[in-house]
Amino acid sequence: MRVPRKLSIALACILPFWVSACASSSAVQTSDSVIRPKVVIVGYFETSRRYGEKGYWGEADRPGELHHWISRLKLERRLPVRGAFNQAWSNADGSIIAMKIGPNSLHPAVNITALGLDDRFDLTHSYWLINGIAGASPKNSTIGDIVWTDYVVNGDVAHEIDGREIPPDWPTGYFPAGSTRPYPNKSADDLVDAGIAAWDNASFRSNRSDTVFKLNEGLAEWALQQTAEIDLPNSEDMDRVRREYHQGPANASSRVKRCATLSAETFWLGRLLDEWAHDWVKYATDGAGEYCTTETNDAGTMTAIAALALHGRIDPDRVMLLRGASNFDMPPNGVSASEQLVREGPQQFAGYDPALEGLYRVGSVVVNKLVDGWPTYEHTLPNVAGK
Repeated sequence: MRVPRKLSIALACILPFWVSACASSSAVQTSDSVIRPKVVIVGYFETSRRYGEKGYWGEADRPGELHHWISRLKLERRLPVRGAFNQAWSNADGSIIAMKIGPNSLHPAVNITALGLDDRFDLTHSYWLINGIAGASPKNSTIGDIVWTDYVVNGDVAHEIDGREIPPDWPTGYFPAGSTRPYPNKSADDLVDAGIAAWDNASFRSNRSDTVFKLNEGLAEWALQQTAEIDLPNSEDMDRVRREYHQGPANASSRVKRCATLSAETFWLGRLLDEWAHDWVKYATDGAGEYCTTETNDAGTMTAIAALALHGRIDPDRVMLLRGASNFDMPPNGVSASEQLVREGPQQFAGYDPALEGLYRVGSVVVNKLVDGWPTYEHTLPNVAGK
């Protein structure tokens, strides 16, 4: 009796002897047109009219977070995604797809979920490279830094009392939800998670409230090792901005590094809020995460990633997050936060174009390694359902 082709493929992939072959086969698209990408590239915004956008900077057709990926990797196929706001882009054989999922945090959650649940895509063995620009703290970073992220911390789930009404002994009126005062001792407050610093380094994890996500540090460290010596783009405008800060990492040359990001939908700015960001990330991660970038998107993305992982739609240990510092999150000495907002709005970020170039320059090294040697990184699946 002749076994139907679809059934024979399914049976072969069930047998242990064939598991490795099915996972690492160079054929990413079968006759039933299911696309099995080796790498999924995600960006949050795109400004180029070339990709169907409106051109948010007037007549200037400036690149967004997917422009370099689509043009340089020749992602010329357009793929509809059921339930998503945007389409995906693919190369000829479907081994790489890319998608714009922003803006902000709610759109990414919807778009990632739609992509993960669309049966026309099999993402169970796909690696993910989420990339985007970010603000950076001058206390430990500089514009142009390219950052492999280890922790994503949600900065929106909070209690807030107006600063004019807070008790005199409180450092802030904005503090994590689940407590009745700013930053209580976790061991004395069972409403907040403790023990994050002891989480396994080699698996994706999230806390009970899904406000702290730890990406696979082993994969992030592997990616860092592949890219740490890459020469990053620079410009005279970046050097001019760096010199205003006079000291520390802020006026140093940019580099590839690893640290945490704070994800909050408010576009905040200023010295006091930079201090808040450091305190918030340190508290949320039990001191394990070091804050260095801030953005408005990643909390929504990671929430969707965690949900899809619970249902076996993706492997969360194959998710990487890369951020490029386009601007500082606080002004230099002698400049107020309101003045800085006028001096360097989104259209004038000195590190905007270099950050986008750096994201591609660094991220493409890892993407190429994963596509050529898929799967490159060895790991065991986490028990995500038992978090």
